[in-house]
Amino acid sequence: MQWKKDLDPDLVEFLTQKGTPLDYILDSFPDIVVIEDLDFNVVAVNESAESILGYKTSEIIGEPVKRFYAEPAEFEKRETEDLFEKSDKNSITFEARYRKKNGSVLEAETILKKIKNGNREEIGYLGVVRDISKRKKANRQIQKFYSLPLNLMCTATPEGYFKEINPHFTEVLGYTSDELLSQPFVNLIHPEDVEPTMVEIEKLAVGERDVTVNFENRFRRKDGSYYWLSWTSTFDEESGLLYAIAKDINEQKELEQKLIDAKEKAEEANKAKSHFVSNMSHEIRTPMNSILGFADMMKELANSDLEKEYIENIRKSGKNLLKLINDILDLSKIEAGKKGINRHPVNIERVVDEVKSIFALQAGDKGLEIRSIIDENLPAALLVDEMKLRQILVNLMGNAIKFTDEGFIEIGIKSEEISETQSHVNLELYVKDTGIGISQAKQETIFREFEQEDYSTSDKYGGTGLGLSISNRLAQLMDGSIDVVSVQGRGSTFTVYIPEVPISTMLEESKEKAGGRYNIALNEGKIMVVDDIQLNRQLIVEFLKGYPIKVIEAKNGMDAVRIAREEDLDLIFMDIKMPHMSGVEAMRLIKESKKDLPVIALTASIFDVHSEQEKDIWFDGYLRKPVDRIQILEELERYIGLEKGKEDQSVITKRESSEKTVSPKFSEEKKKKLAKKLDDKISASIAGLDTESIMMDQYKELLKDLKGIENEIPATQLVEFNNNLESAINLFDIDRIRDLITQQYPKLVASLNH
Repeated sequence: MQWKKDLDPDLVEFLTQKGTPLDYILDSFPDIVVIEDLDFNVVAVNESAESILGYKTSEIIGEPVKRFYAEPAEFEKRETEDLFEKSDKNSITFEARYRKKNGSVLEAETILKKIKNGNREEIGYLGVVRDISKRKKANRQIQKFYSLPLNLMCTATPEGYFKEINPHFTEVLGYTSDELLSQPFVNLIHPEDVEPTMVEIEKLAVGERDVTVNFENRFRRKDGSYYWLSWTSTFDEESGLLYAIAKDINEQKELEQKLIDAKEKAEEANKAKSHFVSNMSHEIRTPMNSILGFADMMKELANSDLEKEYIENIRKSGKNLLKLINDILDLSKIEAGKKGINRHPVNIERVVDEVKSIFALQAGDKGLEIRSIIDENLPAALLVDEMKLRQILVNLMGNAIKFTDEGFIEIGIKSEEISETQSHVNLELYVKDTGIGISQAKQETIFREFEQEDYSTSDKYGGTGLGLSISNRLAQLMDGSIDVVSVQGRGSTFTVYIPEVPISTMLEESKEKAGGRYNIALNEGKIMVVDDIQLNRQLIVEFLKGYPIKVIEAKNGMDAVRIAREEDLDLIFMDIKMPHMSGVEAMRLIKESKKDLPVIALTASIFDVHSEQEKDIWFDGYLRKPVDRIQILEELERYIGLEKGKEDQSVITKRESSEKTVSPKFSEEKKKKLAKKLDDKISASIAGLDTESIMMDQYKELLKDLKGIENEIPATQLVEFNNNLESAINLFDIDRIRDLITQQYPKLVASLNH
């Protein structure tokens, strides 16, 4: 440090009398360090001033500070205003511009601190001047970018204040910059958009999301109207600021709203048309029924063949007209939105059999064979709209028989389990014929209203061309579709695809038992039903109405774990395949805190309950979807119990009693036949099994073979053995499997032989 000792002896003496190497310390600073007297003359300056300003230290010392300001007015403002008045601190910070020796300007941040002597008297100032030219240049470049009129750009705090905005903000919203910067921007957001906006900001701030793209909300303009903006933003951890760009999408939103309004008006007009058509169809159908009724009576009164022929033509024409009216009525109901979806447990194979029986006589008259192919993996009950599915199949079968003169009609079902969620299947039904086929050109339009192959088709075969259109719309109502593959002259295959059909938890209810209750006096209890399909939970809830059982519902594994910890439950029915958390994982977590709480597995697949890694914690029971209602009651009886004195109502005892009753028609001959089948197909397989190191795949194959024999010869002993083996496999009960194979199976064969 160089000193001007004759300027202020007291100041120099005060500074130089300290016993520290002050010169060395100050000269090592990269910033300019300057000491001024009370008249703002330079008393001392470090060596950094030479490298930054270009002046030698000797050219600076003793000079008034004013000389080095780029604009004299800036120093005059500092000189005339006491900068320390605005703060009770002994130091202040301000920005100033200084003139270098080469004439260029240094933009700097200056920290000025009061120097006081031992008597606390002010005797000068210590200044630190830091070069911020690069920072100021970068800010000017950013401001230039911010001034672009294409988008709204800003920085903001996670707490909800703008830190910096570009001019386009004021142009779009109508507020001044000060008005926008001085208030929380949440005050300007539409009330409906506040919560989602703050949630999005929180996700950015905590790192849950790196970038937000196309987030839309509405900002209030100064005139009170709201303006739509689409945001792209990110959060900078170092600065703690949100960086955001907003695109003006107000015109786009207005256009979208106009399109929505136009669409709604068109739909209303279409509904009005459909309503009119529906009413007219009803009005026409009433007199048509009378015409057909009187025609039937007149046929009995007709005397001549000619009269009978005339009356028969009236009947045929009337029936065709009534069919047309019914089709138009169905179409108008679909268009008017009057046909909703009514899902309930349905045995699809039964529906197919019933549709086959409807057309059996008609096919027989034409010499056509009707055959069906059913997927062996088809669940016994699916949650579908039976009436709509039946109508689709009736329409497709009717067309197949109408346009086929020789050969066969085949109706088939395929189901494919969805691996991610095995509580659903993709359902595929098809109707295949060997009829006249459809040309490639017409296959693209065949599902439109009143479309047929050509006019000659209508003349020869009749019909209105509405059946396929109605079927296609019904499939769409079930989130499905219909496709056709056809070769003209060789036949057609119509395929109905219905994706992600839920597997029903419960079996299709028989007509005899529908709406009735089983006579069983259960104790009071509280259970939980866990299933991601709401209708499956509802089926059990509805079935248990009237019994003293409180049912709590959980829609996923996480909810089940939480409820199990909060509630005092007696039993849990747990679906296995659920999104987010499987039933197996939920059961494991529940058992950690409540190991004695029974959990019954509900699963669509017989082999998805346990893996070898999950042997330490077990389900207490296993029910395969779809479940018979009596099985639900058996589990409730087993874990909740019966009222005292009502033990005679036990459904378990009744079942066991019925199983022990052997039908007298199951002769000794059939027993020996069964024993021979087991010897021929099963015993050799069992002999080759390694019962010490159990390989589950081999036992699953063995069970499959046993089930095949059971289907052929359903002996009570074999059914019971198969059920026990299936349960042991699903519960991964190694000891039980080993006992069944090595001990119980030989006894089963021996009992059949003797």
